[in-house]
Amino acid sequence: MSYAGPDGRLRTLPVEWTDVLEPDLVVSAGAGQALFRTDLLRELRRLVDERLRQKEAP
Repeated sequence: MSYAGPDGRLRTLPVEWTDVLEPDLVVSAGAGQALFRTDLLRELRRLVDERLRQKEAP
């Protein structure tokens, strides 16, 4: 999301910090019980595995 700051410059902030988007159904259904989203944990695991492979490569 973009907006004009007090100095007139274009600023941005994550849309997740606003009420522009509809509520995330995963978060709503979890009612605050889950600390992490499964899809994001899988993506994190993929990135960690990729990084480890890069470190192991000669």
